[in-house]
Amino acid sequence: MNRREFITSTGAVGLLATNRLAEAAPKVVLAKPALMKVGDQTAPTNETHLKYLARYSVRNICGYPQIEGDRLYATVEELNRMVDLAGKCGISIDCTAPPFLESSHIDKEKHPAIMLAQSPERDRDIESLQTMIKNCAQAGIPSIKYNMSILGVVRIGRTPGRGDAMYSTWKLSEAHPDPPLTRAGHVDADMFWERITYFLERVIPVANENKIRMACHPHDPGMPPEGGILNVVPIRTPALRERMSDIPVLVEHLVEKICRLEQIPQKQVSPQGLWRLTEDPWPGNVRQLENALEAAIALSGERRVLIPVDFPPPGLDCKFLTAPAGSISVPDHGLDFEHTVSQFERSILMQAMEKTAGNKKQAADMLGLKRTTLQSKMQRLGISRKDY
Repeated sequence: MNRREFITSTGAVGLLATNRLAEAAPKVVLAKPALMKVGDQTAPTNETHLKYLARYSVRNICGYPQIEGDRLYATVEELNRMVDLAGKCGISIDCTAPPFLESSHIDKEKHPAIMLAQSPERDRDIESLQTMIKNCAQAGIPSIKYNMSILGVVRIGRTPGRGDAMYSTWKLSEAHPDPPLTRAGHVDADMFWERITYFLERVIPVANENKIRMACHPHDPGMPPEGGILNVVPIRTPALRERMSDIPVLVEHLVEKICRLEQIPQKQVSPQGLWRLTEDPWPGNVRQLENALEAAIALSGERRVLIPVDFPPPGLDCKFLTAPAGSISVPDHGLDFEHTVSQFERSILMQAMEKTAGNKKQAADMLGLKRTTLQSKMQRLGISRKDY
């Protein structure tokens, strides 16, 4: 055998052996690459800061465009300028923020109208955000972050940590705000949710249309009810009987909310009906008033105006749970059976949850149901924690 034949034959044998070993060896499955990214939301978004982030391998950030003048939104050109500048450092702008709705104390906020429910100023601010949403879509920035805060980031000071680190610290028992109230005054949960809802109903549809994600930062930290919803001092909410002049406004708000949630045409209460509602002491406060309105709306059928006869006599508990058998009469014009029964069932479940402080096991026992049955009914009727 000459040299050429020897090399050729041994090479073929070696290749065959290698292939057989490869077939016999266990296959190595490569792990999927991690999807977590190191991000940053510090400012400013200028060349110096971007190079600093790049040195630490930060590649995805929330950027802050340079906005000319007092405008409350960035133009497409301003957003593109920021994106291009970050791209030169190998950084992607995955989020941005408007120059308002920041995590700042309301007394320091230059544009507080949305959180103070000030119209028409809040409508102008919302319109600016709608414009910025559309501009972000054109610039290819997928998300916008914002805060809905009155107190901002609450802290009492700093505490020494490991090494030379200093930790931001918050202890409610040691908080002594001065002054004790912000310019927002007393803000309870209903007032705060009205402001949030007003904002979301006008902003989220625009964001959905333009495929922009809206990221809301919650309160940091939260406040316990005994410390006030948005204040660190105790808040006493007067009983409804102490503020009967509020009933017309509450009734208008509650009727609008009930009809909207039930997806039925809007109704209203006649002047005589309002007069009737002011005669009741409402020991159950706003919740009892809302129950009475829910019952009246359910029994009024297609009638658009609620009249005194739709409501129970003064002093009588209007809750379905204590209503005597047969007290629900069918109006001459008829009613929506499924809707009425659902309202009846919803009222009973909400009362049970309210009486047991949200304990589903105790509520199910109170109603003679299995816990899973109670849970299923609550899901079907759209009852969540905020409803009781």
